[in-house]
Amino acid sequence: MKSTPQAPIKFALVGCGNIGRRHIAVLDVEPDAELVAICDQDIERARSASQLYGGIPFYDDYEAMLEETKADIIDIATPHRLHAPMAIKAAEKKFHVLVEKPMALSVRDCLSMNEAAYKNEIKLWVVKQNRFNVPVRLAKEAIETGRLGKVFLVKCDVLWNRYEGYYSESPWRGLKEEEGGALFTQASHFVDLLVWWFGDIEQVSGFMETQNHQIEIEDSGIATMKFESGTMGSMVWTTCVYNKNYEGSITIIGE
Repeated sequence: MKSTPQAPIKFALVGCGNIGRRHIAVLDVEPDAELVAICDQDIERARSASQLYGGIPFYDDYEAMLEETKADIIDIATPHRLHAPMAIKAAEKKFHVLVEKPMALSVRDCLSMNEAAYKNEIKLWVVKQNRFNVPVRLAKEAIETGRLGKVFLVKCDVLWNRYEGYYSESPWRGLKEEEGGALFTQASHFVDLLVWWFGDIEQVSGFMETQNHQIEIEDSGIATMKFESGTMGSMVWTTCVYNKNYEGSITIIGE
């Protein structure tokens, strides 16, 4: 007896910037997904994305899209400040929600998003694609099966380049209330992996500075951590590396 093929999952996307356009491209080639609406406050950017992908309905009003779309999932790829209010509005309309990292800019906002998801009985996902990288999954397996023995230390380095134009050419990057900082934007994937591997952070200390850009947020930071597993950790992150990205690495010291 042949199984009945499932209908594609319908997505409506808000935010047609660099990451949003990447989401659109991925959804376009995924056979189990269908993009049914696009939204951006810049109507010409939304129109351009729509035309590029066959005339998908487009909006510059997020609430109007929520009212009219027949999507299953709202895909949020907007500036970080908007993640929480947009996710909560979508949840209240009974849409499932996929939101880009960082989930939000405060613990309070993250908890409010979770509360909205539970209250409205919808799914809320945060984009953490690095968990699916082969070395990352193998490391997770090695830790969980005890192949490393006791893990003493973990060291994470995120040594990247972001030229001045990366910030100055954007209306929201580099702004504390809009972006949050390099820890939220560049380093958050690495923070996620450390917590996924070693548990919640019980103690943390560090400092951050703006060293080489004309921005409100930090472009360099150093932190030390103690995880609930007992592992000690350190993280160094920067967007000040000359010319191009230098390194994104995690070193685990085990028994």
